[in-house]
Amino acid sequence: MRPQRSVEVEVTRLETWAKGTGCGDVAFLKLDVQRAELDILEGAGDLLDGCLGLEAAVYPTLTEALSKLAHVAAE
Repeated sequence: MRPQRSVEVEVTRLETWAKGTGCGDVAFLKLDVQRAELDILEGAGDLLDGCLGLEAAVYPTLTEALSKLAHVAAE
């Protein structure tokens, strides 16, 4: 399958969006964005501090996902 066309879209960090909408604390987050879940989590920033639950697909191997998440947590 080859791409048929390109489309430019505006991208906003999850943390920036949440602050801009005034949504407050997030208790649960569900992500299904076709392998971009960890990129979104990297942009979640402090929003995840109060998050009690998270459902997301992960990279092909659990080891890759945990390694990436450990890097995000360390920042």
